[in-house]
Amino acid sequence: MKLQKWLNWEFWPWWFFYIPMYFYGFWLSVKAGALTFFVAANPKMRYGGMFGTSKYEILNNFDKHLIPTTLLVNPKKHQTALERIEKAGITYPLIAKPDIGERGKGVQLIKTEVNLLDYLKNTAELTIIQEYIDYPIELGIMFIKMPGEEQGKITSIVRKDFPHVRGDGKTNLQELIRNDARGKYYFKLLSQELKEEMDTVLEKGELKRLVFIGNHVRGTTFLNANHLINYKLEKVFDAISHQQPEFYIGRFDIKARSIEELENGQGFKIMELNGVNSEPAHIYDPKNSLPKAYKDLFAHWDKVYELCRANHKKGIPYDKAPRVIKALKAHQA
Repeated sequence: MKLQKWLNWEFWPWWFFYIPMYFYGFWLSVKAGALTFFVAANPKMRYGGMFGTSKYEILNNFDKHLIPTTLLVNPKKHQTALERIEKAGITYPLIAKPDIGERGKGVQLIKTEVNLLDYLKNTAELTIIQEYIDYPIELGIMFIKMPGEEQGKITSIVRKDFPHVRGDGKTNLQELIRNDARGKYYFKLLSQELKEEMDTVLEKGELKRLVFIGNHVRGTTFLNANHLINYKLEKVFDAISHQQPEFYIGRFDIKARSIEELENGQGFKIMELNGVNSEPAHIYDPKNSLPKAYKDLFAHWDKVYELCRANHKKGIPYDKAPRVIKALKAHQA
């Protein structure tokens, strides 16, 4: 199993996949004359949105109808958190996640108050409580706007396909996952998240969704949806981007009722907006080749470099490397 996983680059650990990018990033920093050139990407996001950025602060800049009902709670104050959730009208299931974090770390679908209290008791970080949006379409939309451009561009769209298994009336969930072409690669993780259901036998033909968080490391398939890019959609997200101060590049993670509504600026919610740490996630489509994935990722970072240089010429400073490195170490501690 481990060998099969390593033979398929889609399942590589992100840090291993990114090894060539470390060298390319260093080359870009040499060209820019600063190891921290990336901080100029989004001047009002901490370190350009590379790390340490408050998700809540970013979401709070959007018009309320564009985002789920969202609270920031102190995990040490359990009763206050429960009272605020009830007052806000957030019902179970709901989403809990760290206010500061990347790559889906700590994001959970919480089904009961007991589960929420367990979650809060096991974290010391400020926590976002978010209304669960059960729309059928989940997309990651990469947006970039160069300084001086009248309208920004969408450079990547990924559509998230959530893993399922189908019951046969005889086999329990544990074995269905073990025998699933994709689920088997995530068995350890799924067995932890679904531990109370692993002995359940699904009815014949019954579909069981395994994951509710659209994260690649949890088994969600990322599909190339760049065919959805058009001027109408770019206009929608350009207008939305103006709600973020001095925002130039990032990925909108959204849920939508339909593509038609989305193109008309309706029927969708923004779950998160990530900054310069975003990647064009369509590259992880299983049909994509490794060389093509790197080609698209290198091209993306060329755009990041051009953007940061343009902002720097406008007077936006780069940060001092020792300070950023110190902050990164603290963030990873």
